[in-house]
Amino acid sequence: MDGDPGVQPTGPAQPAQPTQPMQPTQPMQTVPVESLDPTGRPMAQAVPTDESDKKKPKKGLLIGLIVGAVVLISAIVIAVVVAMGSKKPDVVAKAVQRIVNGETPTNLSVKGSVDFLINIDGAPIKQAKVDLDSSIMTNSMINSSSAVLTLTAYNDEDYSVKLNEVYAADGDLYLEVEGIADLVDTSGLIDLLIPSNNTVVDCSTDEDSCTEEPVVDNAEEESICISEEDNCISEKTTVTEQENETTKAMSQIASAIDSVWIKIPLDDLKGIGADYVDQNSPLYCIADTINYFNRNSNNIAGFYNKYPFISSTTKGVTVASKQSQVYLVQFDGENFAGFINSFNGSSDDGGPFACFGVEDGTIIDGSEISNSFEKLPNIYAEVNENNDFSRLYLETALFDESVKMTVDLDFSYPTYVNAPEPIEYTDLSDLSDML
Repeated sequence: MDGDPGVQPTGPAQPAQPTQPMQPTQPMQTVPVESLDPTGRPMAQAVPTDESDKKKPKKGLLIGLIVGAVVLISAIVIAVVVAMGSKKPDVVAKAVQRIVNGETPTNLSVKGSVDFLINIDGAPIKQAKVDLDSSIMTNSMINSSSAVLTLTAYNDEDYSVKLNEVYAADGDLYLEVEGIADLVDTSGLIDLLIPSNNTVVDCSTDEDSCTEEPVVDNAEEESICISEEDNCISEKTTVTEQENETTKAMSQIASAIDSVWIKIPLDDLKGIGADYVDQNSPLYCIADTINYFNRNSNNIAGFYNKYPFISSTTKGVTVASKQSQVYLVQFDGENFAGFINSFNGSSDDGGPFACFGVEDGTIIDGSEISNSFEKLPNIYAEVNENNDFSRLYLETALFDESVKMTVDLDFSYPTYVNAPEPIEYTDLSDLSDML
């Protein structure tokens, strides 16, 4: 068949394909127009969730919150327990304990001043100040020290003298005074310190024989009483001669010792103590008490650790700091009494206060000690990072508050103390012969 022009020839026959099962017809979903994007395609839709799922927190989050709360509460409880069961260390108490237990460095340097402001009517001196510089080996008391004494007169003139001292290993003491000759001879200080007797007074034995008003003559002139009685002139002349002799003797001594090292051997020191110190004086008894504690030093640490009586506070401190926090030193009278009473019967040398007439075995009342401590001046301290004292400071009033004393001492702990014995010196006995 030439064929119908509408019929196209076909190629070879193709094998039959297996018939696919019919899928169920999905219902057509309609999309709201407002959910279409500008291109006409549906926008992403949030996956719907069950309302009950929204009300249940995830298990992992819940466990984390519980653990965090437990840790936080535990930390708070531990902090409270630690705060209630512990106390910030008292650095002053620690510093004292180190001294008592012999834990402080053996080399000590002390620098500072002791200042007296004098407010007494008619007093020739209104201020006396000592500037101290000392280096000490505390285990042997070998030391080298200097002290400058400055006196300020009521006319604002300053008068100074310097004392140097060396305490040697063998117990001998060396002293040197610088500037003493000038102080006595040319400064005019002696005229201030010794009231002049050059004012003419009625010195006759007959009250009616010297009726004129006293007159004042120059210091170099002889004072006379306007009287015909010769004994008036002679008596006044004798007083003036004695004054001149005293001044001359002081000048001689000052010239002999000025800038000269004087050696006082240990045996002479012991003799001076025995011959010139009143064994009933408070000063002697204080020294005797210190010696008692030195002899019984083995007991001190144990007794003090049992009855610590020095502590501190920062409340009410108004003193300016130099290097670190300033503390007000406090004393516990009851513990001090317990410390002292512990020495009763601990030795055979009469007890710590035998010199004061307190018999061994006497019990000291803590309440009385507390009352005494309340009368002490305020003492302030600074402590360094090694728990050693770096400063002591106090102010107090003396003589019915007519004299104000201020002590301000700085402490450091050098690795070496230089205390050389003078090469040239004069023995005290030779100096005595010279004078």
